[in-house]
Amino acid sequence: MDKLRTLSKGTQITLGAAGLLFIDSFFSWYTIKHTSYGENMWHGLGFLAGILVLAILVWIGLRIAGINVELGGISNSMVTAGLAVLLLLFVVIRVLSKPGGGFGDNLIGRTIWTWIGLLLAIAVAAGAWMSMQAAGESLSDVRNKVSSMASSVGSSTEASTAPAPPAPEAPAAPAPPADEPAAGDGSERS
Repeated sequence: MDKLRTLSKGTQITLGAAGLLFIDSFFSWYTIKHTSYGENMWHGLGFLAGILVLAILVWIGLRIAGINVELGGISNSMVTAGLAVLLLLFVVIRVLSKPGGGFGDNLIGRTIWTWIGLLLAIAVAAGAWMSMQAAGESLSDVRNKVSSMASSVGSSTEASTAPAPPAPEAPAAPAPPADEPAAGDGSERS
């Protein structure tokens, strides 16, 4: 419990909101009216949002456990913020795309759990942003880090795909002299 208190306020918000979103994800986000059938967040593209919630929980859990994972010089708060932005994107997609592909739009309704999930995803992203700010990082730092990583990947890719120098050609076999007949052509008679 003491380790949770040592986390920044933004990380605490991110962890709490992600935990609540994980619980909320199993409630019925959509219902078909006049039936008991419903869908939770894990259907369709919401599955990716669920995986991202788990990734955020595991990532922060590793930091609490004192396990430091290095990802090419990207800070922990940048990784958390990136995961949080992707999570928010996929939750928004899940909220906007009703099940059934438009079939029976008046029969399919969003529940309160949908809106709670959206608010929690916003809270996860806000907490991750606060965590980045507490670490003294900004969007320009993220942009610079990503561009430097992309350029280093591009230069290593160019080096590995550069054409190899041409191999030296083997000397051609000398041609036989024109005045000597070739062996076995039937020109010698005994």
